[in-house]
Amino acid sequence: MYLPGPYFILYLSTYVALPWIGLAYSLNRASNLLLEYPSGVLADKVGRLKSTMLGSLLLGMSMLVLVIL
Repeated sequence: MYLPGPYFILYLSTYVALPWIGLAYSLNRASNLLLEYPSGVLADKVGRLKSTMLGSLLLGMSMLVLVIL
């Protein structure tokens, strides 16, 4: 975990219960683990630039969904 992680958890714990924070971190790490290999295969097939562009597009779309919700 990077350095701001513990401070961020302490900040979140004032608003959210610790088990929910742990679940969110666990889901984040599990999704990274499960999607790392397929994203590497995609980058090998279509190229790193197109793969990065797709990832940026998906990130932007997820930010829009968060703003809308």
